[in-house]
Amino acid sequence: DVATKEPYLYLSMIGVHPEHRNHGVAEKMMKEVEAVSLKNDYHSIKWTYDPLESANANLYIRKLGAHTHKYCVNYYGELSGKDDGSETDRFWTELDLRSSPHTEIKPDEVVDLKVIPSFKLDANAPKSIAVEIPDDFVGTKFSSPERAEEIRMAMRRVFQELFKSGYEVRSFYRDGSRNFYVCVRR
Repeated sequence: DVATKEPYLYLSMIGVHPEHRNHGVAEKMMKEVEAVSLKNDYHSIKWTYDPLESANANLYIRKLGAHTHKYCVNYYGELSGKDDGSETDRFWTELDLRSSPHTEIKPDEVVDLKVIPSFKLDANAPKSIAVEIPDDFVGTKFSSPERAEEIRMAMRRVFQELFKSGYEVRSFYRDGSRNFYVCVRR
């Protein structure tokens, strides 16, 4: 890390064959990456992921305890093939291997999908805010690319505003089929 001069491991990608998903395989893989990182004196692991993919958020933020305060717009450029024209917004995420995993945080305010388009922080912004993301954004990209683009642009604006105002993603929770990031003021 240039700012701290501490070594970190950058994780490019992990993948689990569809037949083996939802069986804890990705979490076991990440725990192995953590062990190898510590053994080799890395203090943290960093990676990017699409902030609208709830399964990844559940693994990275809730289960592993990673956090983020950096939103990267169209990080890889526009895609081709089945994702033709889709932008590649990403969270730049970090897992500090020297700290204990954070616990679930109860938000002071909840911003659901209905109010995302009109979301605006004011002078009385709470210490913690839960931001809802779609349950199946990948499905939305295929069934309604225009709607997916609307969602992406609204979420981009919300997270950029939160991060610019000193918040960071510190927790993630599910309530039935609803998914929420919890952002806490740093």
